[in-house]
Amino acid sequence: PWPDEDERRKYVVAERAIAVTEEGEIRMTSGGQSEEWSYRRYAPEDLWSLRPVTRPDVPGEVHPIDFFVDSRRMKAGFGAASPADPLTLIRRVTYDLLGLPPEPDEIAAFEKGWKEDPDKTWEDLIERLLQSPHYGERWAQHWLDVARYADTGGYSNDYERSNAWRYRDYVIRSFNEDKPYNRFVIEQLAGDQLADLSVRKRLGEEEGRLHQVRINGGYTAEESEWLVATGFLRMGPWDNAMVKAPEARQIYLDDVVNSVGQTFLATNMRCAKCHDHKFDPVPTRDYYRLYAAFAGTQMAERKVPFLSSENIDGFEEGRLQVKRLLSFATQKKESIKKKQEAAAREWFDQRGLEYLPEHKRRSLPDDRKPPRHVGLDHVDQGRLKVREQDEWIWTRRLERYEPMIQGVYDGPDLPEKGNRARKMRIARVVDSSWRPQSVIYSGGSLEAPGEAVSPGVLSGCGIPVEGSGVDDPYRIEEGLGSRRLALAKWIANPRNPLATRAVVNRIWQHHFGRGLAGNPNNFGAKGARPTHPALLDWLASEFVEKGWSFKRLHRLILTSRVYRQAGSHP
Repeated sequence: PWPDEDERRKYVVAERAIAVTEEGEIRMTSGGQSEEWSYRRYAPEDLWSLRPVTRPDVPGEVHPIDFFVDSRRMKAGFGAASPADPLTLIRRVTYDLLGLPPEPDEIAAFEKGWKEDPDKTWEDLIERLLQSPHYGERWAQHWLDVARYADTGGYSNDYERSNAWRYRDYVIRSFNEDKPYNRFVIEQLAGDQLADLSVRKRLGEEEGRLHQVRINGGYTAEESEWLVATGFLRMGPWDNAMVKAPEARQIYLDDVVNSVGQTFLATNMRCAKCHDHKFDPVPTRDYYRLYAAFAGTQMAERKVPFLSSENIDGFEEGRLQVKRLLSFATQKKESIKKKQEAAAREWFDQRGLEYLPEHKRRSLPDDRKPPRHVGLDHVDQGRLKVREQDEWIWTRRLERYEPMIQGVYDGPDLPEKGNRARKMRIARVVDSSWRPQSVIYSGGSLEAPGEAVSPGVLSGCGIPVEGSGVDDPYRIEEGLGSRRLALAKWIANPRNPLATRAVVNRIWQHHFGRGLAGNPNNFGAKGARPTHPALLDWLASEFVEKGWSFKRLHRLILTSRVYRQAGSHP
């Protein structure tokens, strides 16, 4: 039964009394939409992910992972499982690092070495697997799953992203080369801004010269690598069909904000789009500050030279095959169009009117031009539609073989007609003085603009933006070409507790089947709390202190007795 007004009032009063009297912790943020939310109290254990990472002490003579896991296991009164046998171990670690089973001769050599010196044989195996090119392919899969990698744009049209493979290969290279994670973050979120800074240093500060490089793709190898990395910002599903440009723009920015939150910060941002987060200290203001950090980010297929490390074998053969298919589609289309135009010419002659080709007669009134499909029956009309689509598809597919990327650039929003999912290019002229006007959309609605906001970061983390003022330490400067770079550097800050815990948890997850914190994309109150919080913090601090190296973290995990134990307990 729905409560009447008196019952509801009693309930609200009781709730407020509980909020004031029950023990809890206030987490200061940039401020909610009400004082009641801004000064709400949280269960201290729900804020674990926002607290600074602390490095617990570990006795020198014991493996750190074994120390933390054994401590909890012994406290619970359980003995350890026995060590796994050599066959199980080589299969386990080979699947983990390469995604493939070991070869029979590799198994035989490993088992032989195990009998002579198990520790050295195990370490040698780990090293061999980490140096394999298949390592990068396997671990790139895990990252690309989180980044939502796709070669098409999704939704009903599902347009091809002809050059998305370059981002995929960038991720593979990054893992194989053991690129430091903090650099990996910055390149994916702001590689184009890094490239712009580099070009300015090479060619001077002239805005026009920089934009010509953007359009023509005159980049160095290092700048090209940074630009390829920004494919991360193009991975979400997007198509502007059937929606107006402002709505398509909002769909894109909402997707990017939530993707960045989940991928790098293990924080579900979408909850705060319409209202202050119901469970975590993430105010709506913070959501729209992150939104503002991406507000000038425009999608574009950009000219970027191929890298020597990129595999373009077979491109010439592929290009010739696509050209043949394109020629066939064009020929078939033109034969139908020829029939149509013959009928159109006859229509004009019968009425004593001057014949005009199709592209010139579109603006004529209906009584002075032939019907749209004049001279074509329903079969011809269907074939024409198919051939026109084929012509577009093969024209687009030719871009697979061009030095282009699925990327982004900074600039004003494009007009309605320029915002096309089929073909997006950098605007020929960009007003460098333009700045987006960012506001909080009440209830997430474009029709309800509210308070203005500046770009910024998650204030609940307690980590200030580099170079920010004392009055607002979580604010990013308004400069259009540096917003994402400032955000990326804030995420990659060694003291950022969400970012460092999130990435270490993901690595652990793919070695053990589940993370230390059970919801890798959500470290909030509704996510599973870590089973071994001290171990998670130790790993996060070790990861940062030892150079943000994935391979070093793999070695640490794989050499532990915990990893090498049997999968079943006696």
